[in-house]
Amino acid sequence: MSKTLEMVFKDVAGKTKNISVADPREDITKAEVKGVMEGLITDKAFVTTNGDLAEVSAIRVSSVEDLA
Repeated sequence: MSKTLEMVFKDVAGKTKNISVADPREDITKAEVKGVMEGLITDKAFVTTNGDLAEVSAIRVSSVEDLA
């Protein structure tokens, strides 16, 4: 089974932008992820076609299990 961490942001135009991380650490917490996301926003680490990332929208973890 594989897991994916999906960090969803809103840019200054209100459009959502996703950053996905494959196989996140098993013991990662929502607070840790939110802190990293806020740091990416503050540091202006990513710029979209609509401008800077502006806010944290959602944090998701999904699991995928291959059928046998």
